[in-house]
Amino acid sequence: MTCEAFFYAAFPALNAGLRRLSARGLTALAMACIGVVILLPCINSYFVLDWELYSFPLARFPEFVLGAAIGRLVKIGAWRGPGSEAAMGLTLIGCFLAHQLPGGGSYAAFTVIGLACLIPAAALNDLHSIPSLWHRRGLVRLGEWSFAFYMIHILVMRAVEQLLGRHPELLTGSALALVTAVLTVSLGLAWALYRWVEQPGRRWILRGLRTPSRPAVGGR
Repeated sequence: MTCEAFFYAAFPALNAGLRRLSARGLTALAMACIGVVILLPCINSYFVLDWELYSFPLARFPEFVLGAAIGRLVKIGAWRGPGSEAAMGLTLIGCFLAHQLPGGGSYAAFTVIGLACLIPAAALNDLHSIPSLWHRRGLVRLGEWSFAFYMIHILVMRAVEQLLGRHPELLTGSALALVTAVLTVSLGLAWALYRWVEQPGRRWILRGLRTPSRPAVGGR
């Protein structure tokens, strides 16, 4: 949560800066951020810096800037990238290779290119009403719960660790049952957070942002 709080606080200034950049400038910034994300864990490992890249806000900030720059490119109609199928392939390859580089931050280094292509591709599918796997009702619902799931699933896992220990020795069937139970509880709590916290909070914020309508002049 330290990273997220830092990013949210920095976003207004970042957005103001991005709005001043041309499409070429946004593209150059996005490419630079990708380079930093890929090189940072290599530098950390080579120079034995022992930085905790996963939870260090400044180390994760290039990923945030990358996402904001790509979002801006999509918004102004200047995004040029592969379609969702190719982007999904790149993402899956990156996930498969992510464990080849040990140390914190390696997962982001391997998946950053795929995700930087996949997210805008999916967004463009939505904008242009192009049918895709992501439009299925169940996946849309999971996407709505995703942030709440992100917030809660680690807490559920830590609670289970307190009960069973960090590395319990379980038979395959018992391990699968435990994983299923943790996933089910996490999804249930994510739904509850979305239903009774996130949605009311979103309505409250949007209500406060609405501009009151001006009275008609001359009785019209």
